[in-house]
Amino acid sequence: MTSSALPKPARIDSTIGDDGVITLFVGGEIDLQTAPALEQALLDAERARPRRIVLDLGGVGFMDSTGIHQLLAAHERAAANGHTIAFRHVSGFTRRLFALSGADALWSVA
Repeated sequence: MTSSALPKPARIDSTIGDDGVITLFVGGEIDLQTAPALEQALLDAERARPRRIVLDLGGVGFMDSTGIHQLLAAHERAAANGHTIAFRHVSGFTRRLFALSGADALWSVA
């Protein structure tokens, strides 16, 4: 296997705005192996009790059902905790995955 065939690990950076919005910039591939990093980043953001978490998925090249599961779990926690989750820079591939899973009906995708 060449190095170009290896999956790109998930990378997640965050910023907190003056308006209380936390933005998570997600890149790489979100799959069974890397989804725990996404889950941890979401849980860390939720501990700050933001009014909104924005996931910028512009750097995500691939996501499987494990990634969708993490996002759905975060959506449920948001409903329970009183904050919202929104998405931006969602690729066509990821939009299609959201649509196929029915998740696109649950959240705002910009």
